[in-house]
Order: sequence, then C-alpha cells, then structure tokens
Amino acid sequence: MPLHIAVIGAECTGKTTLVSDLSDAFAKRGKPAVFIPEYLREWCALRGRTPLQEEQHHIAQTQSHALTQYAMNAPSSVVISDSSALMTALYSHYYFGDQSLLDHGLKHQSRFQLTFLTGLDVPWVEDGIQRDHPQARLAIDTLVRQTLLNHQIPFTTVYGTRAQRLNTLLTAVEFYAKNSPEQPPQQAWQWCCEKCSDASSERQLFSALIADNQ
Repeated sequence: MPLHIAVIGAECTGKTTLVSDLSDAFAKRGKPAVFIPEYLREWCALRGRTPLQEEQHHIAQTQSHALTQYAMNAPSSVVISDSSALMTALYSHYYFGDQSLLDHGLKHQSRFQLTFLTGLDVPWVEDGIQRDHPQARLAIDTLVRQTLLNHQIPFTTVYGTRAQRLNTLLTAVEFYAKNSPEQPPQQAWQWCCEKCSDASSERQLFSALIADNQ
C-alpha cells in the first residue's frame, strides 16, 4: 500500500511547487513518486472560469477518484496529492455557504497518512481566474485549520523558503517511515517541526500586511 501524502492549503500558498519539488526529490533518491494534480486547476483552465455551486460535487468526486486510481496503479510506494477533495468542500462552504460536500471531503482526507498545510508566508501573486484576493486566502486558511482541528485530522504546517519547506516534508516522511511502517492509511499521523509549526506570528504578520494594503 503506497504512502499517501496530501499537500493542502489556501490559494497561492505554494502547494503545486512544493508537490513538484517533493516528487523530484523522491526521484533523485531512486524512489519515484506518483503525482496527483489539482483537478480544480485543470477544470478552471479548460473552461476559463471558476466553478458554480452545482459543479463543485463533480470536482470533489474527480479529485478523490484520482487517488483511488493512482494508488491502484502506482508503480512506487508514494502517492503525493496536490490539494484534496476536502479543499473543494471548504471552498464550496466559503463561497456558497454549502456544507454538503464536507463529509465526503473528510472521508477523502482520512485516506492520507500525512497531511501538510502550506502557510501564508508565500507572497500573494494574482492569477486571474483561480485566485480571489488576499483576504479570501486568510479566510480559507482559517477555515482549513479549524476544520482539521475540529475533526481531529493531524497535520503539519510548513513555512519558510522553498528549500526549507521541502526539507520539512522530507524530514517528516523519513521520520514516519522509521516510526510508523505498519500504520494503515486510515489512521492519520502527525510530525511537528519546532521551527515551522508555530502559526501565530505568521498569521499576525499576514493580517497586518492586508491592513496596510487596504
């Protein structure tokens, strides 16, 4: 059974870059990893717009189905997912007030042994269709954290430079391999980096930056 890793977080927090770097790092170590792209990005690029409320279910289902398909056919022991169905559920909650996808999103998230949440210390970059505004990024980040904590889904928040973020993930994966080799995927596991897991100062700084730009 492959090790399932999810990298989730609000928009413009470096998820795709981090997943790509992690995949490359595994490949260089002779341990190729399967990469599951974010379906929402593909969907928006194809249609030139963001999804409507009634289209959210399809996006969440497709993202979760990809994990099943990739895991079944994975030639390696690691599957890394860029985002997850839980993020689709939380976007639906934030933008449409619709919580109907939450149960599905939580069930999907429980299939990952390791969940990494990208912090807000990455500079905001406009990206037309898919990204909203810095205030929305902060609100989504808060919603993600609250949901993970409320439903007792362990996660590790990653901060720092691109290299520091990658090092946090690699260290966590190595620690997991040494300490939880027989742990089934439905039982989530958490590794905390003392230097990278304190969100208070980062969130205060980000809030101040938003206030200065208003």
